[in-house]
Amino acid sequence: MKKTTSIFLAALSASAAASSALAVNGHYSLGIEGLGAAAAPPQGLYYRGYLVHYEVDSFNDGSGSSVPGNNSGTVSALAHRFIWMTDKTVLGADYGMETIIPMLDIEFDLDVAGGSRFDDDGIGDLFVGPIILGWHGSQWDITFAGGHWFDTADFDADNPASVGKGYGTTMLTLGGMWHFDEEKRWNISALSRYEIKTKQDDTGVTPGDSWLVEWGSAIV
Repeated sequence: MKKTTSIFLAALSASAAASSALAVNGHYSLGIEGLGAAAAPPQGLYYRGYLVHYEVDSFNDGSGSSVPGNNSGTVSALAHRFIWMTDKTVLGADYGMETIIPMLDIEFDLDVAGGSRFDDDGIGDLFVGPIILGWHGSQWDITFAGGHWFDTADFDADNPASVGKGYGTTMLTLGGMWHFDEEKRWNISALSRYEIKTKQDDTGVTPGDSWLVEWGSAIV
């Protein structure tokens, strides 16, 4: 079997919003995939490393209003993603699978919690995706994937900086890319993720579903 290796590094710095529980709603972080992510790669074994850093300068409550006080923090992560595209086909699509192992370092300084400092670091919740289906045409690509973020990391309901979410998430992915020219130098792409969360056992709260869409156009 032919094996290839791919390394991808993405950096992101942005403000982050949180719910009244001071926890980001969802496992997937927007903005880390490139404009070619809507197309599944060819047969082979791939590694992608996602380096993400958020500077948090405000928090929002459940209604979207800013929480009063001087609240700040940082979230740094290095997510290791392994993709294996096999030589098999399913429904006319190339078939593959993947796993993601995130490593996180989180620090929050919160006036809203009595001027407390919270921090945690370690391996986050693990993602296992047994289904990647990639269809390819002469000027288009379509990708569907399904997997689950397992509740494997440490979670403390009293620590908003916990590296674990305290719940699992089933994530369904659908994306597509259209190439305007035969040389595939100009394209437009969109990649959507739908997240379905389980109940957070420590709090009894079930976070709502999330639908996230990344899109863009590129000329090479």
